[in-house]
Formats: sequence, C-alpha cells, structure tokens
Amino acid sequence: MKRFIIIFYFILFSCLNEKNNLIIDGNISGVKNSYIYLSIVESNKIVDSSKVVNGKFTLETFINEPLEMCLILDKKNSDDKFNFISEPANILFTSSKKKFEFNGQIKNSSLNSEFEKLKSQINKYEDKDLEMLGKQIEASIEKNEKKYDSLNKERVRFTQKKNIVYC
Repeated sequence: MKRFIIIFYFILFSCLNEKNNLIIDGNISGVKNSYIYLSIVESNKIVDSSKVVNGKFTLETFINEPLEMCLILDKKNSDDKFNFISEPANILFTSSKKKFEFNGQIKNSSLNSEFEKLKSQINKYEDKDLEMLGKQIEASIEKNEKKYDSLNKERVRFTQKKNIVYC
C-alpha cells in the first residue's frame, strides 16, 4: 500500500511539473542594469521577469498555444513594449534601449515571421487606402463630384479586395 501511495504522488507531481517550453534569450544594446518583463497581451499578465545585466537576459515560461506576448523594458507599466507572437521555441531577441520597440527583432520563430509578413501586408493596404482618401478629400475641396465619386467607387472596390486578403 505504501508503494502505491508513493507511486501515486510521484506520478501526480511529475504531471504537475510542466517544463518551460518558451525560452527567450535577449540582448539589448545600451542597457546595463535594468529589468525586462514578459507579458501576455490579452490578459496583461506578467509571466516572467529578468534582470538585464550588460544587455543580456533570459526569460522562460510554459505556453500551451501560440499567444501574442509582449516584452516590457524597465517598469511593468512602461511604454517601451515589443509585441510578438510566441510559440514553444528557443527565441532570440535583439534591440536597443533608444528605440526598443522599433529596433526589436525576433529570430527562430516561424509564427512571428508570418505575423510580421501579415502586418507588412496590412500596412501596405492601409497606406494605399489613406492615399486614396487624401485624393478623395482633394476632389471634395475642388468640388469635383465626378472625380470624388470615381475615387469613392475605387475605394469601395479596394476595401472589398482588402477584406478578401484579410480573411
């Protein structure tokens, strides 16, 4: 009976001990002594933190599924945030203190690479839509109804095309 209880506890505790499957090794140039936090964007929950020493840090956590996560530099409520799509992997992160969000790069993550491609494609559509809106406003100022209506029809077709790409 004692063996059964010991085996039961061993199995129970081994199942509860989930290993970290997301490991982020990072290097942030220009940072000597600071903190970095790993947060889940949807819940705004901090899942790990680490001291950044001479620009280097390591963060670890366990995830069941890909999540949008965020690296936060210095303070938990800091504006220095870098969002990325996580997956179970050993990820490399590099950035600089001066432009933490804009210089941030994730390596060894295929999901984040796809996320970046999608963001780039969405930005191209948004830029084109803004350009067409600007032309439409100019036509309105010039009181050129024919040009305004033509641009409006073009924007409607463009929006439909954009929606097809998003889906």
